[in-house]
Amino acid sequence: MEALWQWTLAGALLVALLAVLAYFFFGRDSRLEAVAVDEIPDGLSALQVGMAVDGIVSGEDLGAQLFDWAARGNVRLALASGEWTLIQGERPGEDAYAYEQEAWDRLFQAGERQQVKPAEHHADILAATLTLQNGAEACFTTGKRRMSDARSAYIAMAVWLMGAACLLAAAVVAGRQRGLNAYGIAPLAIGAMIPAVVAAWLSGWMQRFYQVRSRRRNSLVAATILLCDAVLGILTVNMLASPIYLAEQAAPMVAAGLLAAFIAPFVGRRSRYGHWLLCRLMGLRDALADPDRFPGRRQGESKEAYFFRMLPYAQVLGVGDELVAQYAALDMPCPEWLDWQEAEPFTAMALQRRLVGIRDQILERKPEGEW
Repeated sequence: MEALWQWTLAGALLVALLAVLAYFFFGRDSRLEAVAVDEIPDGLSALQVGMAVDGIVSGEDLGAQLFDWAARGNVRLALASGEWTLIQGERPGEDAYAYEQEAWDRLFQAGERQQVKPAEHHADILAATLTLQNGAEACFTTGKRRMSDARSAYIAMAVWLMGAACLLAAAVVAGRQRGLNAYGIAPLAIGAMIPAVVAAWLSGWMQRFYQVRSRRRNSLVAATILLCDAVLGILTVNMLASPIYLAEQAAPMVAAGLLAAFIAPFVGRRSRYGHWLLCRLMGLRDALADPDRFPGRRQGESKEAYFFRMLPYAQVLGVGDELVAQYAALDMPCPEWLDWQEAEPFTAMALQRRLVGIRDQILERKPEGEW
């Protein structure tokens, strides 16, 4: 028994050391600091910026895509009595992304349909938005724009497997101590694996939303994993290793399994591109909120045209109110791509409210589990 305890302790220490090293080399990120920019980083669309910032394609991002299309002449937008209608414009050209062309074709039936209304073309709007979502996500999960370090996903899985192996070994060792056969150990081993499965699910979730992790969310997810694993781990040791003094052979492996499960979600470092992009998006956000800065402004572009083009970017970056405040007192004409039939006069603030309204309508019409 003493030799078994020594071997389990040595194995547990090795797993714990490997898990800590995996976090140290593949989980620690350099600090994000805003970098001043004078243009939109990497020429991203408003939809892509929203995806890069929070890791998901939200209704606000999709609403921004419609305004982005309108500003580029791909659609005309009609707003009347709180409802919106898309009127066919020029199909996105060769310089557009393939997923934009596919979504546009779905909305306008490859040019055969002249108008799209939410009440009449609900299914096509959902299909187009799903195409936009998948396309924008794909931009940052593969290729040179991958936001996370490709190696980190494999290292995180390896850490999880080490933790799962430790919990499984602890159940087997404790079961043997009680003299159980394989049929008696099996259900108890399955119970011991529940914490590992929970850790794996949360690890995948954290990998998906890694680029926007906050310390508060890190702590919350880690506490959830630790609580679940600790409760089931303690139950495993006490239920399998009876009397209690026999638990010392299984306890080191349980502790190592809990540590690996705790660390696995945090093994997911950003790629160099991810760090580069997020620092510049922070700079773009700060510049859009600054009345003395006009990042991305084109030569000869009027203030009004600049505002219409940059409002979707400001919205997805969370500084829409700040940008609108800079133009609130400006008596601007309605843009050519917008058919304004609302009761209230056209203003920068009114246009922003309509963008938010489109976002809310998209979210309201999303069926449960669709995105």
